[in-house]
Amino acid sequence: MPRPKQRKKSGLINAVARVAITGAEAPTAETPARFEMIAYTGEAMRIGYWSDPVVVDLETADLSLPMIPALYDHIPDSDYVVGQVQSLTIASKQLVAAGLFTIDENLPPERNYAKKVLAKAKAGYQWQASVGADPSTVEEIKAGAVGVANWGREYPGPCLIGRGCKFREMSFVVLGGDRRTSVVTARIKGTAMDFETWLTSLGFDADAQAAFTDIQRANLQQLYNDEFGEDADENTEEDGTEGTGTVADQVATTPPAQTTAAARPPAVRCSSRPAPTGGNRPNAVDAENRRLAANQIRVERIQQIAKDFPNVTVKAGNRQVSLAAHAIGQNWSANQTELYAIRAARPNPASSADAVPDRVQAQIVEAAVCITAGMKMARIAASFPAEVRERVMNEATSRQYRGFGIQALMDSTIRAAGRNYHGSRKTDDFVRAALESDRMIRGSAGFTTISLSGTLGNVANKALVASYEAQQVTWKEFCAVRSHVDFKPVSRFRLDMTGAFKKVGPDGELKHVGMTETQFNNQLSTYGAIMALTRQMQINDDLGAFLEIPTGLGRMSAVRIEEAAYVTMLSNPSSFFAAGNKNLNTGGGSALGVDGLTASTTAFQNQVDPNGKPILLAPDRILLPTTLGVLGQTLFKDTTLVTDGDQLAYYVNPHAGLYRPVVSPYLNNTAIRDQDGKAISGQSNTAWYQFADPSVRAAIAVAFLNGQEMPTIEDAETDFNTLGHQWRAYHDFGIGMEDPAAVQKNAGA
Repeated sequence: MPRPKQRKKSGLINAVARVAITGAEAPTAETPARFEMIAYTGEAMRIGYWSDPVVVDLETADLSLPMIPALYDHIPDSDYVVGQVQSLTIASKQLVAAGLFTIDENLPPERNYAKKVLAKAKAGYQWQASVGADPSTVEEIKAGAVGVANWGREYPGPCLIGRGCKFREMSFVVLGGDRRTSVVTARIKGTAMDFETWLTSLGFDADAQAAFTDIQRANLQQLYNDEFGEDADENTEEDGTEGTGTVADQVATTPPAQTTAAARPPAVRCSSRPAPTGGNRPNAVDAENRRLAANQIRVERIQQIAKDFPNVTVKAGNRQVSLAAHAIGQNWSANQTELYAIRAARPNPASSADAVPDRVQAQIVEAAVCITAGMKMARIAASFPAEVRERVMNEATSRQYRGFGIQALMDSTIRAAGRNYHGSRKTDDFVRAALESDRMIRGSAGFTTISLSGTLGNVANKALVASYEAQQVTWKEFCAVRSHVDFKPVSRFRLDMTGAFKKVGPDGELKHVGMTETQFNNQLSTYGAIMALTRQMQINDDLGAFLEIPTGLGRMSAVRIEEAAYVTMLSNPSSFFAAGNKNLNTGGGSALGVDGLTASTTAFQNQVDPNGKPILLAPDRILLPTTLGVLGQTLFKDTTLVTDGDQLAYYVNPHAGLYRPVVSPYLNNTAIRDQDGKAISGQSNTAWYQFADPSVRAAIAVAFLNGQEMPTIEDAETDFNTLGHQWRAYHDFGIGMEDPAAVQKNAGA
């Protein structure tokens, strides 16, 4: 058998499976709606962007981080968050996930996807579940070979096996790509079943329940509490609704999927009636033993964590209890216990997790503020290093950081400085305490932690860059990008050869050629503005108002470059567009059309370099005013044109697909004013321009200081009499005309 080939981690693996929903009739804070899903059965999957079937090896999967988001259709955006996965377990060699729906009542109905999922489930729709997994390695099984995964199952090649997978998210989807999976009918009920009904659903009749020992009943009660919550019995209502068996129960009582090509997951029974004792259902004692074994593993892991952190205790009422006793008694998971122990063992354990003095914690807070501000989840995640991205985003989307705004950040800054504030957050004293703590943190050399100015500065920078990149500017279509090292005037030279390759005579002597210089000039200037976090914004906890400032500045910066490029070109500096430069066409023949394009292209291709040789460069785009935009699109897209002279006639368009149109209102809209409020000279409804690719030969160049194309944000304290903080945003760039041979201007009249 050929040896499988190991490949590095390569993207997400998405698996599709079945899902069950509970508590959707009237979810409340006390009885929220829950979901459970058989997330993966071990089947080979057909996934769109993988060429071969894909297998997730559950045997090597990492389930140490069960708190992952539940999304709608894999869209990483806050509006599409349906809920929070709380547990990941392996049952009967299948992956089972369970969690809570998180409904944001502030979202409008058209964007509230958590409510949409619950509404369709209530109406009887059967959702599918799709899992996003990140493998540490991908093993390629060639054709003719057999791969082994998932506790000895064999998978014939060709296929791919993802090992060491971490599950990043789970999604509710309408239709998945795995045809061999089925969907559990969504089960709708208001509250959990009582303890005795739950025992009956496992196959324990009244006689069996009466025969339980005290230890057996206590262990089963603990498992019941783990599934439904300790107060489930008190909230139980008899509504006669079917479908109260959990997915975990169903998996535990279902034989593992077969490995044959025709195998399909077995049907899943969802009913509150007592389960039949015959058929293929295993003995209920086996199910109990598996549950007890899982709980024993949890207990042993917690006891080991307690040994690793012998000095960590938990305050319960007026006394301190051991970590192991508290974690086991309160049904903590091993991961939850370890996280508490790590945080409690760090310096300053009395404060919250915000006070942890490490860079990751600061990144979590920064991500939480970005989420509260409404930024796109994908952009937020991409701004953090890959090695901490998963942890940062998981923590930032947790309940602890929900709605994390300016005042929460100020409070975290105060505690990060080792101080405490007791009193109203809507006072000058609170604002002053936060600013003083921020100064203290920033003045501590090498002290990397949460800070008000640092975090808000980073968030403002993300907002500014996102706004800058979102503007649909056109200058990059006809301008080259340059980098300058300072603000001094810069002269750029292009060297052109003089002479030619000449035939070598009998003496074998090669003739000398010369070189001539062409000079282009440019100089950088600084443009910018100041924004402030005012006292009112801090007291009002108005993160939205604060971020409107960098968002506006990002747009202003992008528009400023766009405007400068057009103002410079339209002013025609040093008679750049002139008959002497062979780049200006006037008269009726310069109007945009088939004939005008032909004349402009001919003039472009007829240009020669200083050596009297053709430039051998073809134009590929035209720059048009809005008055000519539709005509430009027609000349570019239509292969056949129509003329309506004396009679209707059709003819072939020789320029179809050759000159991509770029449209800008700066060329003709006289309502546009420059930065000083003045009219822009040189605008025209008929003039248009034909350019070559600026990366090959540029007529205009935009230069940035040290190649920094994005605006820069820096922070500073306000004046003594102003209670707040401020940031300045600035951009260093310059516009310069370069090569006349790279453009043709057509007056169009």
